[in-house]
Amino acid sequence: MGTSEEQDDSLDWIVRNNCKEKKSAIFHPPMGVQRRDEVVRIVSSMEKANITVCDLGCGFPDLICRLSSIPNIRRAIGVDIDLATLKIGSNDLQLESQSCRRDRPFQAILYHGDICSYDQRLHGVDVVTCIEVIEHMDFESVDKVVKVVFDQVQPMVAIFSTPNAELNVALGLQPGQFRHSDHMFEWTREQFSTWCTNVVGNYPDYRVEHYGIGSLDSLHTSMYGHCSQFALFTRKSDARRKTVTSKLDGCPSDMHPFVEVYRVDFWLRLSSRLLYMVKIAVDELADVLIAKHGGPVDDEFNGIGRWIPVDELHKCLSIRDYFQTAGDLSAAMYSLGFAIDLRSDTVFLSAFEQ
Repeated sequence: MGTSEEQDDSLDWIVRNNCKEKKSAIFHPPMGVQRRDEVVRIVSSMEKANITVCDLGCGFPDLICRLSSIPNIRRAIGVDIDLATLKIGSNDLQLESQSCRRDRPFQAILYHGDICSYDQRLHGVDVVTCIEVIEHMDFESVDKVVKVVFDQVQPMVAIFSTPNAELNVALGLQPGQFRHSDHMFEWTREQFSTWCTNVVGNYPDYRVEHYGIGSLDSLHTSMYGHCSQFALFTRKSDARRKTVTSKLDGCPSDMHPFVEVYRVDFWLRLSSRLLYMVKIAVDELADVLIAKHGGPVDDEFNGIGRWIPVDELHKCLSIRDYFQTAGDLSAAMYSLGFAIDLRSDTVFLSAFEQ
């Protein structure tokens, strides 16, 4: 029996030989699904409500479509340099919005632009994702993206992923060969770890956790690691830093270098549960708001009560997070049979205590 070193060499030979014999490397689920699921897992675990996510280098908006299923996400933004891909992807978003089944509003926006540039419409973004993108860029451009994310956007969470070069041998690639002809580089686990360390060194407001996802099997994983490397950057404090690097000269084209390609508000599904919640919440507020506006009156068509501005009710409502605008609330109340005056944007609330 040979030495352990010889056995290691033989394992390498077996992996290479299997690939040459066209025994394809298959990931279950497919890697694209696994990466999206990992982002969903991270964002779903966040306690914050009404999260805004920005996917840099989104390509087809598969991730944005997936994010539409997460209740605590209110808005998802996709940015990409490929205009044709964005236009095709807008069709997917339109179809997804029409089949949406969620109780809270969700908005999706696609921007055409260079992710090396900062757009002020990214102000307030809570989560930035950059999934399998940086390897398509030169190092100077990667540094610019890092600056945009951590110096200007300053999200609560930033998620980056990139291929693990060490696994390439198990995928049938030759040493130094990249997985895609458009890749500018691919990093080993050590190189990726060094990059993560350098980022938090330059931006000490953040901590980082890096790990892998996507396993061929336990043997390959123990030898080469996972298919993709993930870095989860988390901001240590709730408040964003003040920064001078985001100052612009005031020209609209500089403040908003991205061009909006598509925007869609996903349909709000007025489930029976949500309508019941609205009815209870409105009933609890009715007498207080009626008293605030001078007390109940006898309305010829609606009985004893008062016309109340929908906007005021929306601001007072304990479940207002379910409704992006007062108009959304108005639609829900109309479904419940409340009298709505569209000219004055008011709703008639009946008095319970007379």
